[in-house]
Amino acid sequence: MTQEQLGKLLVPKVTRASIANIETGKQRVLAKTLVDLATALKVDVHDLLPRGPKRKASKPLDLRSELAKALPAGAAIDKLARNIQASSGSKMP
Repeated sequence: MTQEQLGKLLVPKVTRASIANIETGKQRVLAKTLVDLATALKVDVHDLLPRGPKRKASKPLDLRSELAKALPAGAAIDKLARNIQASSGSKMP
């Protein structure tokens, strides 16, 4: 299948140049377009995603210190952090 043929299968249609740019990573694609590309190529969406080293799980975010960096001095950081964490179901240290 040519780039032009592939582009014509998508809705809305995509130009040959756009398909080339997507292939080389020069153009971003919407999630819907990614799904449409996978469907047109008869592959799984995961087959179109870049492969790389597995990411290590990041350490839990220290919300209190992140808020202290982001908010002006004197802001009610602890209260705000508790409200945010309560709504997300996590516990403050």
